[in-house]
Amino acid sequence: MGSFLTEIKQKRTIEELVEYIKSVYENDTSSYLPALISEGSFIGTEESDFYLKVVLKHKALDINKTWLKGNLQFYLNQDEDIYNSLDLYKIFVHNLIVYRNFKETSVYEINPNLTSNENYSELGVKDLKYVDAIYISGMQQNEVQNVIQYEKKGSDEYLKVSKKFLADYVVHEDSEWTTVYELVIEFEYRNKTNTFEQLDYQNNESAFIDVSTSSGDIMILGSIKVPFIKENRKERAIKVIDLNNHILRNHNPKNYNGDTDEGFVVFSKEAYEALMESYYFYGIEIIDRQDITKSILVDYFPDKIVFFEAEYNKLPDKIKDKIDIYNQKVLYDLNDIISKAMFEMQLNASWGWEKYLEPDKLLASLFRERYFNISTDRNLSFTYPNDLVEFGEFINMIEEISKIRLDRFNQQSAEVIALTKIRDKAYIDELTNASIINLYLKYCYAVNKELREE
Repeated sequence: MGSFLTEIKQKRTIEELVEYIKSVYENDTSSYLPALISEGSFIGTEESDFYLKVVLKHKALDINKTWLKGNLQFYLNQDEDIYNSLDLYKIFVHNLIVYRNFKETSVYEINPNLTSNENYSELGVKDLKYVDAIYISGMQQNEVQNVIQYEKKGSDEYLKVSKKFLADYVVHEDSEWTTVYELVIEFEYRNKTNTFEQLDYQNNESAFIDVSTSSGDIMILGSIKVPFIKENRKERAIKVIDLNNHILRNHNPKNYNGDTDEGFVVFSKEAYEALMESYYFYGIEIIDRQDITKSILVDYFPDKIVFFEAEYNKLPDKIKDKIDIYNQKVLYDLNDIISKAMFEMQLNASWGWEKYLEPDKLLASLFRERYFNISTDRNLSFTYPNDLVEFGEFINMIEEISKIRLDRFNQQSAEVIALTKIRDKAYIDELTNASIINLYLKYCYAVNKELREE
């Protein structure tokens, strides 16, 4: 016997039954929402069954009946006289899961009303049971998640739907968008033996229950409004510099807008390598390599990388897992956290913040504006070179893309001579890391100045 049937058979009042079904959703902080449950067999040895499905109801509609939508239905309204027969429940209530015809069989799929989202992508039909699809999270860049989880145990079926996917449509706390649909759980419970001691229930605006009995059999139909509880984002084992008082505090995984509780997350330079696997560095942003329309604000220096906590929270967990260790290695200087440009843009709301960018960030912004496609094709990122080999490769790419070659500059200058040797891999004497970075910044300044004067 399925776990839901087992629990329900222990209930003695309809109130207990309703509260149990509510609790399944009120206490669920996982990543997936139970969307369809089918357990037991009314005509068979179990002599009982339980079926549950999820519908999305417009918040302006009351629940004044049960089963607001027929099971797995998805259709166009066929009423000829819309003024006399207009049924708002047909128009503004939608099954989350519907049927699709596929190779002479019916398979489960997400209601097509919900699949126009650009982050939703179908992969095909899985095991002739359901439409397999993925969702690329808008909050966590490049985080791919299966939309549906399907499980079959004997004759019982369970189908769950990604909460990240649903969050774009359902009313909930901290919603990024204006949403108007609420979750309603619709269920049917049948049993050959009535085990309930009390069958009365006072229907209300959040639940409508219909009970019928016949010759000892009982059938309960219900529609219950439940909250949408987002998945519980775990607190990361990092320290955050609080923006207001500059003291270290624990991570806040719910901070996605920074309006009331902002802070800075600092990483040592070792985090560059992990971030560069998934992002390009341009200006004061990192840009998703898989989707260049997505970016995250970041401040980076030769010895550290700094995120606003709200921006850090947008990183995929797989990236956080790689870089969090480098947060623990930082020697915090609470008086010198972000650059002047970042301060002017984000905290001072200055229109002229770009004039405070360092030379490499200025050149990166120009390349993003003029040569972004060709630059990304050549895997160009504006990060501080670790050695002369990386620096030489950077100079070659800049020359190739911009056509600004070193022979444009004063050939008698010691710095131009050094840059030429680095580009041509002929530099013999090693430079200190500080000297390489200083030369890198001067090179970026000169190229930027030359380009802007053209």
